Amino acid sequence: MNCLLTPAFSFCHTRRSFKICWKTHKVAFSILTDRMIVSIASQKGGTGKTTTSISLAAGLARKGEKILLIDIDSQANSSKVLIPHYQTLTKEQTIYTTILDRQPLPIHQTHIQTLQIVPSHILLSNTDVELTNAMDHREERLKRELDKIKHTYEHIFIDCPPALSWLTLNAFTASDNVLVTVSPGYFIKPLQRSRSFLIPRCNWQGYCLP
Repeated sequence: MNCLLTPAFSFCHTRRSFKICWKTHKVAFSILTDRMIVSIASQKGGTGKTTTSISLAAGLARKGEKILLIDIDSQANSSKVLIPHYQTLTKEQTIYTTILDRQPLPIHQTHIQTLQIVPSHILLSNTDVELTNAMDHREERLKRELDKIKHTYEHIFIDCPPALSWLTLNAFTASDNVLVTVSPGYFIKPLQRSRSFLIPRCNWQGYCLP
């Protein structure tokens, strides 16, 4: 919790694509250990969750580590940055099929050799409605499929939506740690409650102020 994470690169947006512009400054990755699953979360939008998620994932991948980034935010910004052909993907090729249809995680290769991604889809915005009457352990749908493949990656990062929804609870349940971007404010109490009742094994990784 006492380690400051500095983004490893910035993004230059053009009309047609995103270009990753690398910087040479050192990144403090000392709080990360082997086989760690980290959710990047905040209950407020615009706090740097996606920037932090991609920065950590791509920065470690550039160091040669095998990384998986899971985009569980229906805005799908991480997916749009890292998958050039994102607009051609169907919902069955995204995490929608795991959360709503309980299918294996659809993993896609990015343009960074050791970085793979599970993309998101706009229809994930219906998750809270769809899961309201679900009879299974709905908060564990991501964890059940991630447990099958997590041993093949050195680190897994989950880009969460800006709400404490069923998607975020799925991310927390699957995670070892949660990294909250910016001051969490009123996000602390609901996070503590969900951790106490649903995810006692999940620790706070710390706070990140991009």
